[in-house]
Amino acid sequence: MRFSLFAVILALAACAPEAPPAQPWQRAELVDHTYATQDGDVSSSFTFRADDSVDATYRKGDAVAGPLMFWSLDDKGVLYLGPTRNSRDMRWVKIDAKGDTVVVATHRGRQEFRKSKAK
Repeated sequence: MRFSLFAVILALAACAPEAPPAQPWQRAELVDHTYATQDGDVSSSFTFRADDSVDATYRKGDAVAGPLMFWSLDDKGVLYLGPTRNSRDMRWVKIDAKGDTVVVATHRGRQEFRKSKAK
C-alpha cells in the first residue's frame, strides 16, 4: 500500500505545472519608472531612481505611508529592495512583462504591477 501511495504522489507531482522561468530585470526598465499595484483596499507604488533609491508609497483607506527604500540587482537580474543600500529584505522576480503590465513573484506571492514613466 505504501508503494502505490508513493507512486500516486510522484505521478501527481510530475503533472504539476512548472513555474514560468524568471526574466531578468534591466536597469533601464526600472530607473525613472513607477510600478503600482492594487490588492483589495491596499495600493502600493514604487518609483525607482538612478541613485538606487525607491520612493515607496503604501495606501490603505485614508492611511498613507511613504518610506524611502533602496534597490539593487543581482547578477541574475533579480531585484532586491530594502531600507539600506544593498539590503535584500524584499525580492522581486519578474515572471512576465507585456506592455505596461508586469507580473512579479514577491514575498506576498504573485503580483501584477502597472508600469508607467515616473513624473
